[in-house]
Amino acid sequence: MKKAVLKLLFLGGFGYILICAVLYFNQENLLYFPQERKINSEEHTLLIPTEVGHTVVTFEKRNSDKALIYFGGNAEDVSQRLVKFKQTFPEHSLYLMHYRGYGSDGYPREEPIYQDALVLYEHVAKGNTEMVLMGRSLGTGIATRLAAEKFPKQLILITPYSSIEDVASERYWGLPVSLLLKDKYLSWHYAPAVKSKTAILLAGEDAVIPEESTMKLFSSFSDDVATIYEFDHAGHNNISSDPEYYPLLNTLTRRLGPH
Repeated sequence: MKKAVLKLLFLGGFGYILICAVLYFNQENLLYFPQERKINSEEHTLLIPTEVGHTVVTFEKRNSDKALIYFGGNAEDVSQRLVKFKQTFPEHSLYLMHYRGYGSDGYPREEPIYQDALVLYEHVAKGNTEMVLMGRSLGTGIATRLAAEKFPKQLILITPYSSIEDVASERYWGLPVSLLLKDKYLSWHYAPAVKSKTAILLAGEDAVIPEESTMKLFSSFSDDVATIYEFDHAGHNNISSDPEYYPLLNTLTRRLGPH
C-alpha cells in the first residue's frame, strides 16, 4: 500500500513537472501567432534598422503634424488595417508596426518588440507634435508601456488585459505561471505612470480576455485618465465588426483638445 502511494505521488509529481516543462518551452507558440504581411508595396513600407535587420512598418504619410501608431493582436497582419484606418483617421499619418517574426526580422519576444516600438515612436515624433498610440489585444501591453514612458497625446486600448501573466494564471490554474512565463506584459504596472487621455474599448462577450483583467487595468490608471467604452454584444475577435467601432475611434481622435 505504501509503495503504491509513493508510486502515485512520484507519477503525479513527474506529470506536474512535465506539464510545466511543456508550457515553459512552448510558451512562444502559445502567445505569438505570426501572420504574413499582405500589403507590402514600397509606397506604404517604412524600414527602421535593428540589430537583427529591420522593423517593418506599414504607413501612410499625411500632410499634418498628427500621427497614430498601431500595435496589433497576436494573430494580426496589421497591414490589412491600413485601408480602413485611412478612412477612420483622415487627419493622421499612420504607422502600423509589424512585430519581429510578423514581417519584421527576428523572433517575437516582449523586450525586443518594445525596443522596436520605442525607436519607431522617436522616429515618428520628430515630425509630429500630436501623437496617438493605439493597441489591440497583445498590442495594448506595448502601447501602455510606451505611453508610460513617452507621454503621447492619447492612448487607445482595444480589448486590453492587466497583464499576460494574469490571463495565463487564470487559464493555467495551479501552475507556477509567474515563474515560468518569460513575456509578462505587465500593463497594470505601467498604467499609473500614463498621463495621456486613455480610452478602453471593452468587448462585452470577450472569451479571451476576462472582464476582470480589463477592469484591473482600468483601476490601475490614475483618476480621470481612462474611460471605458463597452461593446455589449461584441467578442474579442469581432469587436471591429460592430457598426459603432470605427465611428467611435474617429470621434475619440477628433475630440483631442489642447495639452
